[in-house]
Parts: sequence; C-alpha cells; structure tokens
Amino acid sequence: MLSIDDAMRDAFRKMRKFLMGTKGLTEDEAHSLMSVGVDFGIMQVADGNWGVHAIVKKRFFLVGLDL
Repeated sequence: MLSIDDAMRDAFRKMRKFLMGTKGLTEDEAHSLMSVGVDFGIMQVADGNWGVHAIVKKRFFLVGLDL
C-alpha cells in the first residue's frame, strides 16, 4: 500500500525532475520554485492507496512577464 507520505515524496521528486530536465533549472532553483509556485493535491484514494498530483503554472516560464 502506498501511504500519503510516499505519494507526496513521489510527486515532489517527479516535479523536481521535470523542472530540472525540461526547464533547465538547478536543484536549488527547482526547490525554490516548488516552494512558491507548485500546488500539490490529493487526486485519488482507492484501496488504501493515495495519489498526489503536482501542478505548476505555465506563467512562471513566460519570458518578459513581470510577476
């Protein structure tokens, strides 16, 4: 069975890998962005297994956008 802690760790690691691999961020940059710009949420609970999703808005990657 996957606990909610395990599901959260998995979502965190996959988002970090995505940001580093596709957006070219360093690990520190990915962590910084994730702390302010990524939303995590419960997406599924079935048979005692938890699912967590991570969402980052595209606007954080638009060039010239003043946030």
